[in-house]
Amino acid sequence: SGHMFSGYTAIACGEFWSSSNTWKGFVVSTSNAGFNWNYQLHDSIQSFTALRFYDAKNGLMIGRRSSGSWSGVLLKTTDRGSSWRSIPTGYTKTYSSLFTTDSMRWIIGCNDGSLLVTTNGGNSWSIHEYTINGLPMTTKITSIAETTQGLYFTTGMEGDHGRIYHSSDLGVTASLMYSGKQALWSITISDSGNGIAVGDSGYILKLMKGTSTAVHDRSQHIDRFSLDQNFPNPFNP
Repeated sequence: SGHMFSGYTAIACGEFWSSSNTWKGFVVSTSNAGFNWNYQLHDSIQSFTALRFYDAKNGLMIGRRSSGSWSGVLLKTTDRGSSWRSIPTGYTKTYSSLFTTDSMRWIIGCNDGSLLVTTNGGNSWSIHEYTINGLPMTTKITSIAETTQGLYFTTGMEGDHGRIYHSSDLGVTASLMYSGKQALWSITISDSGNGIAVGDSGYILKLMKGTSTAVHDRSQHIDRFSLDQNFPNPFNP
């Protein structure tokens, strides 16, 4: 996961398998279009899964650490990623997705299918859980998007069904828009209700008008791709 501040400055996070046979989380940043990178290693955090900035200096990042069992970690920066501090949520869940657009309202998707929401910059949190056919939803929330029509989030795990949900009350309740055979990993959607969701094996869904009756399956299995010159390109002058 990453964020582009400008054509030359960017930051990203992830995980790697270290020589000590453990996962370690890392943050990398560049200010010269990727010619040089600054690395931050976080020995106590095994993985970073998502990063979002809501202005030029302030951003959030989620990860996980293990102390016998996995638990989620939420970090905040106020200096464009040079330093990070932990923000407690009060819930020992594993975090899988993150969404924010400002300093007050943050939304975290969890591996067990629940949403954590704060509207006061992390001072207090509410949890929203959902059911499928009367049973608790336990599939992780893989991505979150927001428009003027409300929240949209996708769920999925490898080998599991992918679903798209819509909520008009910041996650308190959610309605099922789409359910398919392929896990979904990311969604982007405009205020008009048109959008794209992508999933396993090149699976692509085209959303029309943001309603369940207008979600069309456009599954495409990509068998060829090419890279053409894009001019001007600051990363390939």
